[in-house]
This record gives sequence, C-alpha cells and structure tokens, in this order.
Amino acid sequence: MYTVPVKQQNGKEVPQPIASGSQPDLARQQFEANLSSYHSTLSSNATKLTNFVFAASAAVWCEQQTAKAPKAGLTFPIETNADENAPTYPESSIVLTNLPLDAYVVPAAYFYVLGAGILFSEID
Repeated sequence: MYTVPVKQQNGKEVPQPIASGSQPDLARQQFEANLSSYHSTLSSNATKLTNFVFAASAAVWCEQQTAKAPKAGLTFPIETNADENAPTYPESSIVLTNLPLDAYVVPAAYFYVLGAGILFSEID
C-alpha cells in the first residue's frame, strides 16, 4: 500500500494511506503498467540486437584468425570421366602450408552470414 503525506501532527507530516480505487491509486497503477511494458519492449529489442552484435564481433575475429593462419585446407568436388570402370572420388581435400600472412583470408561477411543465419533461425 502506497502512502502520501497529507496530514501534519506536531509539525511533522504523517503519511496517510491512499484509498484503493481512488484517482491517485488508479493513476499510479496505470503508470506502473506503462513503465513495465516500456521496459519489457526495450529489453526484448536489446536482447535481439545483442545477438547480432555478437555475430559481427565473432565474424571479425574469425577473419583475423584466417589472416594469421600459416596453412589453409580446401575441400572441393572432383569431376571424373564417364568411364564406369574408373575409380570415383566424390571430393578431395588439399592443405596449403607455409602461407605468408594475409595470403588466404576468409572475409568477415562470410562468417557473419553463417552466424546470422543461425540467429535468424532461432528468432523465428
């Protein structure tokens, strides 16, 4: 129960209770409801934005790591001839070693798209 000072005794203000259902009480309840709604909406938006900021930050970090990597691995498909007796390998991998700095850099945008794609699936 909320109180408001309205009466004085011996020169001191004495809090008096606000009657439930009175105009000040209804106004206070309306204000508290509006305030709660305002904060919950902003909190929800901030939480969503935080995920995207994290994805961008992680993407930049991943790009920096690929720029410093001394080796890189690539996997790619192999097209074989039409001869049915020839051995078939659907894909192969290669590792490039002793790379100079910044020789093989995966852009942050690539990592961001991967991370944001996961975030979009979580939001829906």
